[in-house]
Amino acid sequence: TLQNMGGLIKHGLLPEKTEEQIMARRIYEFNRYLKAICKGTTTHYNLDERAINFLVEIGHDDLMTENFKLDVKQWDKKVYQPWMDIFRNWIAEDKDKILDNNKVAEGDVIIALPSSGVHSNGFSLVRKVFDVENADIKTPVAELGGKSVGETLLTPTRIYVKPVLALMEKVNVRGISHITGGGFYENIPRSIPDGLGAKIDKASVRVLPIFDIIAKTGNIPERDMYNTYNMGVGMVMAVSADTAPAAMQALQDNGVEAYEIGVIRKGEEKI
Repeated sequence: TLQNMGGLIKHGLLPEKTEEQIMARRIYEFNRYLKAICKGTTTHYNLDERAINFLVEIGHDDLMTENFKLDVKQWDKKVYQPWMDIFRNWIAEDKDKILDNNKVAEGDVIIALPSSGVHSNGFSLVRKVFDVENADIKTPVAELGGKSVGETLLTPTRIYVKPVLALMEKVNVRGISHITGGGFYENIPRSIPDGLGAKIDKASVRVLPIFDIIAKTGNIPERDMYNTYNMGVGMVMAVSADTAPAAMQALQDNGVEAYEIGVIRKGEEKI
């Protein structure tokens, strides 16, 4: 991805010569900034993906050509500087809306929001498991509903902005974890305070078929799968037990088939 390329450039592992490489560094630094200002908190929505949505909203034709050569000056003018101003003001003015893990309490229900697939995480392992440069990944697979492995892996990441914002207008959401790289084990604990942990009912997790195929093909232990992939859950949130039904209904009204996967309990073990 451009962001990963930007990281290599930033640390001197790739030269910065082309427009695309310069743009990659801009995106890398932009995302690092957003993560820094939200360190220790879980926000209304995932900022990285919200920024990508913004690129779509302002019109991709202004920022890139058909050859994906990006206009750095346009990026700085239309995206980078405006977003820096937006987020500085947002953090300053809406601190009461930021979710920190101190709001999560014992007995809270953990609700799962289904993912659309791999969500662009763990692809180094995916490439190794399927040997994508040499193997046939275009043949339809019955377990994937007739889609090929390649097509399934390229399923666009699901964006949760609108349903989550709609939910937060109706229910007091106490914590949110975006399940990205690191899976359940590295992402869910971030939204839980010391002295509490998440008890996940593994049997309730609606694992997508692509993850079963990855595990079987690569002979990957279950623990490692849950420590790498979202396993079919793109985001989880904690709400009080009495508001859980209303929360799930609000999400369903906005096109998300949410369901319970666990509860917050006392203990030092985070998950």
